[in-house]
Amino acid sequence: MKNNAQRPEDQKQSNLKWYLAATGSAALIALVTIATKAGITIIGKDWFLAFMFAASVPFLIPYKPIATTGITSVLAKTGSKRDFLCHALCTGSAWILYVSGVSLLSASVAVFVSRTEGILIIIFAGIFLKERLGFKVLLAAFIAVVGIILIDQTDLSLEASLSGSADLRRGIIFIVASAVMFAGGEIFARNAIDTWDPQIFTLIRNLLMLPVFLAFAMLSETKLIWDLKAIGWSTLAAVCGPVGARILYLNCIRHIPVSHAAVMTNSEPIFGFILGFLVFADRPSMGQIAGATLIVAAILTLVTYGSKKEGSLENS
Repeated sequence: MKNNAQRPEDQKQSNLKWYLAATGSAALIALVTIATKAGITIIGKDWFLAFMFAASVPFLIPYKPIATTGITSVLAKTGSKRDFLCHALCTGSAWILYVSGVSLLSASVAVFVSRTEGILIIIFAGIFLKERLGFKVLLAAFIAVVGIILIDQTDLSLEASLSGSADLRRGIIFIVASAVMFAGGEIFARNAIDTWDPQIFTLIRNLLMLPVFLAFAMLSETKLIWDLKAIGWSTLAAVCGPVGARILYLNCIRHIPVSHAAVMTNSEPIFGFILGFLVFADRPSMGQIAGATLIVAAILTLVTYGSKKEGSLENS
């Protein structure tokens, strides 16, 4: 009888591939940040968000499978409707909370507070997914958090915000609430993705969220401007974020623990300031370089020492 079990060397190489893929999804999100920074100056954040999700739909439609087997057959590649709907509800609510918080805070404070999402994902993975959070996982998460603080410290005015106006405090509450919802959405995504095709999962989710974002934009005070550059930036953001990074990340969490993936995606700020330097000539500070070094150390800790034992499910 043929033995289908993977050798330890093959398993290690397979895991390494998905750890690198999770880092790649973070690089794509950094590209989304660059495209967003350029696009929102033209059409505003509300319309940019709507344009981005609208632009993602044509790239997610599985044209060939629909043509060959029919849309009914394609839609049959779905799994748990409950987990999917909970994920869509959490993620849609998180985006609305995040946009509301950003409107009340400086960008630096909003970005820093939103980093709590990664910590929450690790905590939720231990509680709800029964992942064993071993010492190396927690150490890598701690090192990454310190690195993020160093990267963001140059523009951080969190203490002033906490002692400031009611709008500033409300903005922080909105951002923290959005981080909780985003993290919850990732847990529901992990529960659903084993029985869903990642492309179909992402397509239906984006179709459900698009009307909400369009309504949000139409209710905003920003007028719709049809600008080719804005459409180009929103399309780039769509290809990198709601399409590329999302599908890549969903495939990753099929093969590596969600807590590990959460640590790996902390590499996003590194790619962010590298791209910021290349595109906008923004020079990284010594604090940012030190923070990036710590995040790389966290990733190496996880990739080198992370194992099925430390990140596995208790029931597996």
